[in-house]
Amino acid sequence: MMAYTMNMKSQKTLQILVLSGVLCSAAFCSEEDIHTPYKLSLWTDAGKPFGNVSATIECTDPSSTYPYKPIFVKSITLIVKNKTYIVPQSSLKDLQNPLIHTAEFRTMGARDGGSPWLCFVLRLDNPKAKTIADRPQVYIRFRDGRLQTTQVWPAK
Repeated sequence: MMAYTMNMKSQKTLQILVLSGVLCSAAFCSEEDIHTPYKLSLWTDAGKPFGNVSATIECTDPSSTYPYKPIFVKSITLIVKNKTYIVPQSSLKDLQNPLIHTAEFRTMGARDGGSPWLCFVLRLDNPKAKTIADRPQVYIRFRDGRLQTTQVWPAK
């Protein structure tokens, strides 16, 4: 009987120690901070006829716009076939709150029978968006050795 009582006391003590440890570790754990990038470079092999391509996008520094000020795209530079193409500022002026972590390259054939397209694509933030598909897409388009007009496709 004595051994059983001792065992119960040990169990309660152990439970209290474990619970205290869990509560203390929760109180002293660190928080995770997400740091928004403001400059990003991508490289890929886009296949024929583009080969290795790269892009660098730079935005206004989020820490300098905090709190509640929009972030804008400052510059986008593409390198295709070792030639540098700078996207004109007039194409960037309305690109507010870009989600540069969504940037990617896409290639597509031409419906008009011409040469294929190379597109540098990224999404813009939308405060009302519930999913990534609810955010507008920006297409920086390249074809026939030159930049084409930039298109913003609204969210679905």
